[in-house]
Amino acid sequence: MSNGGETASSTFFTVTDVEHIEASGRVEGAAKVAEAEITVRPVIGVVDGQAKVLSPERTQRAAIEKVIELTRSRFQGLELKGVTVVHTNAPDRAEALKARVPAELGYQGQIFTVDMGPVLAVHVGPGVVGLAAYGE
Repeated sequence: MSNGGETASSTFFTVTDVEHIEASGRVEGAAKVAEAEITVRPVIGVVDGQAKVLSPERTQRAAIEKVIELTRSRFQGLELKGVTVVHTNAPDRAEALKARVPAELGYQGQIFTVDMGPVLAVHVGPGVVGLAAYGE
Protein backbone atom coordinates (compact mmCIF):
# COMPACT_ATOMS: atom_id res chain seq x y z
CA MET A 1 0.00 0.00 0.00
CA SER A 2 1.71 3.21 -1.12
CA ASN A 3 0.87 6.67 0.11
CA GLY A 4 1.37 8.81 -3.00
CA GLY A 5 5.14 8.52 -3.09
CA GLU A 6 5.76 9.52 0.53
CA THR A 7 8.86 7.89 1.91
CA ALA A 8 9.80 7.45 5.53
CA SER A 9 12.67 6.08 7.55
CA SER A 10 13.30 5.60 11.23
CA THR A 11 15.86 4.38 13.71
CA PHE A 12 14.78 3.56 17.25
CA PHE A 13 16.89 1.72 19.80
CA THR A 14 17.31 1.16 23.50
CA VAL A 15 20.47 1.38 25.58
CA THR A 16 21.26 -0.59 28.71
CA ASP A 17 23.56 1.93 30.38
CA VAL A 18 22.80 5.66 30.42
CA GLU A 19 26.36 6.54 31.44
CA HIS A 20 27.60 6.10 27.86
CA ILE A 21 24.98 8.34 26.27
CA GLU A 22 25.42 11.00 28.95
CA ALA A 23 29.21 11.01 28.61
CA SER A 24 29.11 11.21 24.82
CA GLY A 25 27.13 14.47 24.89
CA ARG A 26 25.58 13.45 21.57
CA VAL A 27 22.13 12.37 22.71
CA GLU A 28 19.58 15.06 23.49
CA GLY A 29 17.86 14.40 26.81
CA ALA A 30 20.52 12.00 28.12
CA ALA A 31 21.43 14.10 31.15
CA LYS A 32 17.82 14.21 32.31
CA VAL A 33 17.51 10.41 32.09
CA ALA A 34 20.84 9.93 33.89
CA GLU A 35 19.56 12.04 36.81
CA ALA A 36 16.49 9.86 37.30
CA GLU A 37 15.99 8.44 40.79
CA ILE A 38 15.32 5.00 39.31
CA THR A 39 17.20 2.97 36.75
CA VAL A 40 15.71 3.50 33.32
CA ARG A 41 16.28 2.06 29.88
CA PRO A 42 15.91 4.99 27.51
CA VAL A 43 14.50 4.56 24.03
CA ILE A 44 16.38 6.75 21.60
CA GLY A 45 15.29 7.82 18.15
CA VAL A 46 17.15 9.61 15.42
CA VAL A 47 14.95 12.63 14.66
CA ASP A 48 16.06 15.15 12.04
CA GLY A 49 19.58 13.75 12.21
CA GLN A 50 19.82 14.16 16.00
CA ALA A 51 19.69 11.31 18.52
CA LYS A 52 17.06 12.10 21.17
CA VAL A 53 15.73 10.28 24.20
CA LEU A 54 12.09 9.64 23.33
CA SER A 55 10.93 7.53 26.23
CA PRO A 56 12.50 6.40 29.50
CA GLU A 57 11.30 2.87 30.24
CA ARG A 58 11.66 0.99 33.54
CA THR A 59 12.69 -2.36 32.08
CA GLN A 60 14.54 -3.63 29.04
CA ARG A 61 11.43 -5.55 28.00
CA ALA A 62 9.32 -2.36 28.10
CA ALA A 63 12.02 -0.54 26.13
CA ILE A 64 11.97 -3.17 23.37
CA GLU A 65 8.16 -2.97 23.27
CA LYS A 66 8.46 0.82 22.86
CA VAL A 67 10.95 0.41 19.99
CA ILE A 68 8.47 -1.85 18.21
CA GLU A 69 5.55 0.50 18.95
CA LEU A 70 7.42 3.57 17.67
CA THR A 71 8.45 1.75 14.49
CA ARG A 72 4.90 0.51 13.88
CA SER A 73 3.52 4.01 14.44
CA ARG A 74 6.06 5.64 12.12
CA PHE A 75 4.97 3.44 9.21
CA GLN A 76 1.22 3.55 9.80
CA GLY A 77 -0.38 3.70 6.35
CA LEU A 78 2.91 3.01 4.58
CA GLU A 79 4.46 -0.18 3.27
CA LEU A 80 7.67 -1.26 4.95
CA LYS A 81 10.37 -1.78 2.34
CA GLY A 82 13.29 -2.73 4.58
CA VAL A 83 14.04 -3.55 8.20
CA THR A 84 17.40 -3.94 9.90
CA VAL A 85 17.97 -4.95 13.50
CA VAL A 86 20.85 -2.93 14.93
CA HIS A 87 22.87 -3.78 18.02
CA THR A 88 26.15 -3.21 19.82
CA ASN A 89 27.63 -6.47 21.00
CA ALA A 90 24.21 -8.00 21.73
CA PRO A 91 23.70 -10.64 19.01
CA ASP A 92 21.37 -12.86 21.05
CA ARG A 93 19.03 -9.99 21.91
CA ALA A 94 19.20 -8.79 18.29
CA GLU A 95 18.15 -12.23 17.01
CA ALA A 96 15.25 -12.30 19.50
CA LEU A 97 14.03 -8.93 18.21
CA LYS A 98 14.50 -10.04 14.60
CA ALA A 99 12.26 -13.06 15.23
CA ARG A 100 9.46 -10.71 16.35
CA VAL A 101 9.52 -8.39 13.32
CA PRO A 102 7.25 -10.38 10.95
CA ALA A 103 4.43 -10.69 13.48
CA GLU A 104 4.85 -7.29 15.11
CA LEU A 105 5.39 -5.16 11.99
CA GLY A 106 3.83 -7.33 9.29
CA TYR A 107 7.10 -7.29 7.34
CA GLN A 108 7.86 -10.47 5.39
CA GLY A 109 11.00 -9.38 3.52
CA GLN A 110 14.61 -10.06 4.37
CA ILE A 111 15.61 -8.69 7.76
CA PHE A 112 19.25 -7.78 8.21
CA THR A 113 21.12 -7.77 11.51
CA VAL A 114 24.00 -5.32 11.91
CA ASP A 115 26.45 -4.67 14.72
CA MET A 116 26.68 -0.86 14.85
CA GLY A 117 30.44 -1.07 15.33
CA PRO A 118 32.83 0.77 17.61
CA VAL A 119 32.36 4.26 16.15
CA LEU A 120 28.72 4.39 17.24
CA ALA A 121 29.11 2.05 20.20
CA VAL A 122 31.46 4.51 21.90
CA HIS A 123 28.51 6.93 22.14
CA VAL A 124 25.79 4.50 23.17
CA GLY A 125 27.62 1.67 24.92
CA PRO A 126 27.29 -2.10 24.65
CA GLY A 127 23.93 -3.85 24.70
CA VAL A 128 22.06 -1.55 22.32
CA VAL A 129 19.23 -3.22 20.38
CA GLY A 130 16.90 -1.51 17.96
CA LEU A 131 15.26 -1.22 14.57
CA ALA A 132 16.13 0.80 11.51
CA ALA A 133 13.48 0.77 8.82
CA TYR A 134 12.27 2.51 5.69
CA GLY A 135 9.07 2.44 3.71
CA GLU A 136 6.77 4.27 1.35
